[in-house]
Amino acid sequence: MLLAATNKRGPTLSCDALESAPSELCNFFVQVGDAELGLGHFEAAIEDYPKRSTRAWSYTNPTAAYAHVGKLEEAKKTLAEARRLNPAITVESMMEHSSNLPAAIGGLHKARLPEESARSHRART
Repeated sequence: MLLAATNKRGPTLSCDALESAPSELCNFFVQVGDAELGLGHFEAAIEDYPKRSTRAWSYTNPTAAYAHVGKLEEAKKTLAEARRLNPAITVESMMEHSSNLPAAIGGLHKARLPEESARSHRART
């Protein structure tokens, strides 16, 4: 189900279940949020990202945006949701998928996302 609410910039997107919502539309709003994040427009990115999703990656970059503007409670909440959906998310894994978006990685550091998985850590020691 695709739901939209209105804020001062216009509609915001909530993807309750990507299985029943047009995933291309949800992905579009994630990409718009990523563009704003990459430009350093963190408040705009927060407003553009979908507000609910069933996919962990939909929460990681909003976490970074919240952390960049000092909204650490919101960053903790979105990070907790991302980790609930995918406990394996780490800065290391995000760098594999978002290395072209340094603002995302920097914000995830600020939000205290673990650097690496326990398996990677054990392999290095």
